[in-house]
Amino acid sequence: MFTDINLGDDAEGGVQIGHLVRQQRPAVPVLSTGGRNLTDGLKEMLVDRTDFLPKPYTDTQLLEALAALLSSSIKVGSIPGFP
Repeated sequence: MFTDINLGDDAEGGVQIGHLVRQQRPAVPVLSTGGRNLTDGLKEMLVDRTDFLPKPYTDTQLLEALAALLSSSIKVGSIPGFP
């Protein structure tokens, strides 16, 4: 899952979405992004095994972050409903 921590009306909307997804599918890897600094308080709010990509980022940085997250988090067949 790729989400912005500032998604929606809530300052931490993307963080909350990450928690909701993980409640249903604990194995789903999460990559969060945001335009503000990742403070200690915000780090504590992020879901375990969540990577953070600060804005601004290039297409290449995004692809590299997603590839790293997927290669370290997902094994083929480890998520029900996904090949």
